[in-house]
Amino acid sequence: MALCRLLSVVAAALLVLGATAAAQAGKRRVPSGFFGATWDGAAKSAPARARAGEWAAMSRSGVESVRASFNWATALPHREDQVQFRQTDEIVAQAARHGLRVLPVVEHTPRWARRYPNRAASPPANSGDYLDYLAALVFRYGPDGTFWDERFELPQRPIREWQIWNEPELRRGWDVPMGASDAWPTGYVRLLAAARDLLNAADPDARVVLAGLANDSWNKLAQLYEVGGGRLFDVAAFHLYPGRGRNTYRAARRVRAVMRRNGDRLKPLYATEVGCPASRGRLRRDRSFATTDRGMARCVKDAYSSLARGRRWQMLRVRGLYWYTWASDYRGRSIFDYSGLRRLLPGRARFRSKPALHAYVRLARRYEGCAKTSTGRCRRRR
Repeated sequence: MALCRLLSVVAAALLVLGATAAAQAGKRRVPSGFFGATWDGAAKSAPARARAGEWAAMSRSGVESVRASFNWATALPHREDQVQFRQTDEIVAQAARHGLRVLPVVEHTPRWARRYPNRAASPPANSGDYLDYLAALVFRYGPDGTFWDERFELPQRPIREWQIWNEPELRRGWDVPMGASDAWPTGYVRLLAAARDLLNAADPDARVVLAGLANDSWNKLAQLYEVGGGRLFDVAAFHLYPGRGRNTYRAARRVRAVMRRNGDRLKPLYATEVGCPASRGRLRRDRSFATTDRGMARCVKDAYSSLARGRRWQMLRVRGLYWYTWASDYRGRSIFDYSGLRRLLPGRARFRSKPALHAYVRLARRYEGCAKTSTGRCRRRR
C-alpha cells in the first residue's frame, strides 16, 4: 500500500510538472531563436572577464541566438599557418554554456587568398581556399566536431547552420572591379554553390544560410534567382536599418513575395541584421536612419512586435531577427558605433544597458513566455 501511495504521489507530481511545462510552452508566441543579437565590436573587444559577463547578460535578457563573424582572415592570416580557433572557440563555448544558438558568418578573405590583394573586401581567388576554412569549422564545431570531444563538460550544441558571406551585393562586402566576371551576383553564386557542395558532404543535415542582403534586399534577391542561385540555400536572409521598426515587417513581406514567385514559399527567412543606431546629436554626419536613445528603444519594440504580433512571423516564415548590435562603445566616427543595446564604458571593463535593451527584455519576456536565467532557461516563479 505504501508503495502504491508513493507511486500515486509521483504520478501526480509528474502530471503537475507536465501541466506547468505545457502552460509555459503555451505562452510562447514566437519560434525558438527568434530573439537574436549580433556579437561583434565592443562586446568582442572588451577584456575577457567583461566579455564573459555579457554572455550571461544576453541569456538573461531573452537573447536565444547569436550571430557572429567567423573571420577567415583572423583565423588564417598566413597560408602556411594552421587555423587558429581561439576566438571562435570562445564564442562557441560561451554560447553553449549559456544556452544560446550560434549563427556563424563565414567571411573576410586573408590577404594571401584575395583575388584582388589591395581590396580588403575582395572575394577569394580560389574558392577551394575558402572551402578549406569552412570544412575546418564544420569538423571542429559540427555534430562530430573535435571541439565537443575536447570540451566534454559543456552542453553539446553543435552548429548546423552556416551563413555564407555578408552583404556580397555591396562593395564593402564583395569588392571587385566594375564589370569583372566575379561581380555580384554571379561571383557570389559560384562561391555559394561550392560551399553548399562542401556542407552537403561534411554534414548532410547542415543548412546553408544565404548572405544577408541589405537595403532593397528583395531586388538583390531577385537578381540572385535570375542567375540560378535559388537552389543553393536553405534559409534566406535580409538586413535592414529601417528608421522605423515597423518597416521590418514591410521588408520581410517584399522578400517573401520574391521567394514565392521563385518557388520558395516554404523556405525560412532570417532578418540577420536589423538596427537603428542612436547617433543623432552625437555625430555631425548623420544618416536618414539615425535616431536617439529613445528612438532606438521604440525601434526595437516596433521591429520585433511588427513580426510577432498576430503571428505574422508564421505567415512570412521569419524564424529569427538579429538586432545589430549587442554592444558598442558610443564613441567614434561610424554611425554603427552608436548601435548597441549595451554600452562599453570608458575603461573598457564594464557595460551599461541602454533604454533599447529594456524594451528588448520586455518584448522577449512577453513573446517567449517567461523571464530567462543566465543559462537560457525559464526562471522559476516563486
